[in-house]
Amino acid sequence: MSVNLGGYATLDLTTYAPAYPKFVLVDITPTLVNVKVGSTFTVTVVIRNEGAAPGTCKVSLIDHEGNVQDEKSKVIDPGQEATFTLIGVAPTYVTVVPYRIKWEAV
Repeated sequence: MSVNLGGYATLDLTTYAPAYPKFVLVDITPTLVNVKVGSTFTVTVVIRNEGAAPGTCKVSLIDHEGNVQDEKSKVIDPGQEATFTLIGVAPTYVTVVPYRIKWEAV
């Protein structure tokens, strides 16, 4: 689009959309873990970058009290997937509690 600024200059304005990564959860394995109290467990998370630029994705395993038990970061190129393996520790008492997976661009 051209704009005439009162005879001073003509600018050609184009739309610029910067490229960003867009991280999408593909898989969490397992989704339910039954372990002995105080035992460690492993969770595998797969994230895909559906954006138009590479970026660093941080994936965190968060326990029922909001504490980060483990986190990993990886650079993921557009259209590619990355697998994150996180280690958690079960509570030291018998219970059923939710743990969360959080992923974000950093």
